[in-house]
Amino acid sequence: MITLDPSRRRVLGGAAAATLGAALGLQGRPASAQHNVRFSTGTAAPTFKVPPNTADCHFHIYDNRVPPAAGGLPAPDATPDDYRALQARLGTTRGVVVQPSLYGTDNRPTLAGMAALGPNFRGVAVVTPAVSDAELQRLHGLGIRGIRFNLAQAGTTTLDMLEPLSQRVDALGWNCQINMPGDKIVAASDTFLKIRGKLVFDHLAHCPQPGASRATRSS
Repeated sequence: MITLDPSRRRVLGGAAAATLGAALGLQGRPASAQHNVRFSTGTAAPTFKVPPNTADCHFHIYDNRVPPAAGGLPAPDATPDDYRALQARLGTTRGVVVQPSLYGTDNRPTLAGMAALGPNFRGVAVVTPAVSDAELQRLHGLGIRGIRFNLAQAGTTTLDMLEPLSQRVDALGWNCQINMPGDKIVAASDTFLKIRGKLVFDHLAHCPQPGASRATRSS
């Protein structure tokens, strides 16, 4: 065994539109600030300086020592060191490590990544209703602050798990993160409107372009 350390209606009606923050303080960085980073195109440093305490709200850690869940396809290692290189290039100081679908409910890569990256990082795990209260408390102590439902494809989590799990994690102050195409979010709006806790629609709710902007203006 491998051991690793460790109003909402408006959103739904508009296919969960999201806004990206504008770049602040335009200024170039010297050549010494350029980086060659795995999984990132180009080497030039950003042309703007990010504000203090800027957080990367979503990235994954992959570790080939951990086997994929049933049906999962192996992915190249993407390590905390790889992310630190990207972080140095971008200038961010905080982040959220999100459990990738590849590992199902085996949250070890995410927990190990958080531990390696340090106290400025939090995580989003994947669990099912079978998870114990003791395990949720353990995950909380390790920095997990949300659970992910990948409903864009068949896998570990399903829509009917959302309501019972949301009630349990809401008591911990966590959110439920939904990865689901925008049209399916709208179709499942009755389910989402029942949730009293916090919902995060992942990947900008997969709003297609250019239709998403028209749908947002008309909502």
